[in-house]
Amino acid sequence: MALAPLWPAYGEAIARGDMAWVRQTLRRSLALAVGSATVFSLALVVLGPRIIIAWVGNEINPPLILLIAFAIWKIVEAGGNALAVFLNGAHVVKAQVIVSILTCIAALTMKIQFWD
Repeated sequence: MALAPLWPAYGEAIARGDMAWVRQTLRRSLALAVGSATVFSLALVVLGPRIIIAWVGNEINPPLILLIAFAIWKIVEAGGNALAVFLNGAHVVKAQVIVSILTCIAALTMKIQFWD
């Protein structure tokens, strides 16, 4: 949500032909998104077991690898969101729809394949 205001700014800068601003802002937004997601994700991996115990007690004890996998996913997702804001501002929607459909198909396939 913090990067959402860049959506119209990218569109305006692209329309004006200010590609230097677009490149610089995209680099900065990616660094900010991935960097902050990394810091918060690492904090949650380290503090996660304590948070879970405080939240639900000893009933649930997720393995560390699960917390690490979630952390990695959130870091990748943060980078993807920064790119999505840029692509939306650049009016590149068709490619995003295709990638979303392929991601959905892959996710459903894996969920069915690995169902216990």
